[in-house]
Amino acid sequence: MNTRVITVASQLGSNGEQVASLVAQELGFRCLDQEVIERAARSAGVPSRVMRDAERMQPLRERALAAFGNTSGWNALAWYLGAAPPLNPAYTPERYRKIIEEVLHNLAREGSAVVVGHAGQMALRDRWDTLRVLTVASDRVRILRIHEALSVPEAEAKEAMHRFDAERKAYFEQTYREHWLSPKLCDLCLNTDHLKPAEASHLVCEAARQR
Repeated sequence: MNTRVITVASQLGSNGEQVASLVAQELGFRCLDQEVIERAARSAGVPSRVMRDAERMQPLRERALAAFGNTSGWNALAWYLGAAPPLNPAYTPERYRKIIEEVLHNLAREGSAVVVGHAGQMALRDRWDTLRVLTVASDRVRILRIHEALSVPEAEAKEAMHRFDAERKAYFEQTYREHWLSPKLCDLCLNTDHLKPAEASHLVCEAARQR
């Protein structure tokens, strides 16, 4: 198998984090999400909390939420729907992007890994050994999943979904001049409306093994 790195980007409510976790387990890869933040914080010389806040508070919130199925991520979503504190001026989107990209490249060089979010499909786009995955789902299914996971009204779940999509779209267009759901940014796109996380992860693993 030539695949050493798998990036998983996901729409909120498309089960992307569960899929990433299962893929990492099956292939014996590291699953990198929080570690990216911790490494970036050390690189910047700030506490992890500061880097997390900088990541959430940048105007376009590239990462926005930890992604569906992660408890800390859903706490972040609850926070995100409330009032946000002012952005720390030391963490501009450009500085944040450069730090995260450097961290992702360093982590990728250290060994096989599944990278969850962090625009990994762009940061690692020039690596020949990278499989870029995108998970999506219909709005109806996404709203229902967010509603059930957060125990919030469907109207609030819908608002979170639209806000996430709008800001992710804006970040990618501003930073990379690309649409974040563009097929050319991924090697494998999975609609998880009717796929359980285990089924979706199996497809990803098979694609990785065939490369």
